[in-house]
Amino acid sequence: MSVDFFPEKPELTEKSREPNLALTIFSLLLFVLLFYLITDDFLFISYLILVLFIHELGHFLAMRYFGYKNVNMVFLPFLGAYVTGKKEVYSERESFIVTLLGPIPGVFIGGFLIIKGAEVHSHWMLSLGLIFLFLNLINLFPLDPLDGGQLFKLFFRKKNDLFLMIFAFISSLLIIGIGVY
Repeated sequence: MSVDFFPEKPELTEKSREPNLALTIFSLLLFVLLFYLITDDFLFISYLILVLFIHELGHFLAMRYFGYKNVNMVFLPFLGAYVTGKKEVYSERESFIVTLLGPIPGVFIGGFLIIKGAEVHSHWMLSLGLIFLFLNLINLFPLDPLDGGQLFKLFFRKKNDLFLMIFAFISSLLIIGIGVY
């Protein structure tokens, strides 16, 4: 007589979740609250959120288009925002497109708002355009956590792991130095 004391092993399946809107809204509210404690310039905070949202929306839509799972947008007070997602297999071309679809629309929107704002003498268009342009161009700097750093790593991924590790280290030191300054 054989007695089996152990239940049958369950089969693990990965759930495909929709974006966590509650997480996005909570992080956005925390972002606004903490920025408001430092500066009571609600107009600037609104511009900043709009720029970050449109930037991250580019990444978000590209990731959804390419079939990433669990795609979420999160705002980080004093740091910006980011989009996460999972995909088992992806090409360098997909990574390149996903990375570029954050800053490139922002650069074009910023340029358009600056030109149009100067044309019609609109202070708010000029201000918003400068924020769009400034943040998205800064984001293209080849520093590791920024989109420019991600693009840099895509170009050198197969070349030399030691070089990429040194790049990440120097980028981290520069970001810390800029933050301290």
